[in-house]
Amino acid sequence: MAKPVPCYGKTDRVPCWQTWLATTRKTVAAGSGTARAMDYTLKRWPALERYADSGTHPIDNNAAENGIHPVAIGRKNCLYLGSERADLRLPPK
Repeated sequence: MAKPVPCYGKTDRVPCWQTWLATTRKTVAAGSGTARAMDYTLKRWPALERYADSGTHPIDNNAAENGIHPVAIGRKNCLYLGSERADLRLPPK
């Protein structure tokens, strides 16, 4: 097990976590779910730091998803227009 890295202030916790992740990643089996999650986090570290430092960035992108939802649904519905057999291709309700 990796030795714990001391963390002293609130501002030190994010870099401390990065150090812990990098250190612990070496001890986790390659290809495991935990290793993939650690690699994902370390690869996107700059974005995580921006989020942690800002305090105003949303953790998810629900606003963007909800904004494009009607467009995506309309595009999907247009696949079934203009054909006599369109009702046969519609997915079940």
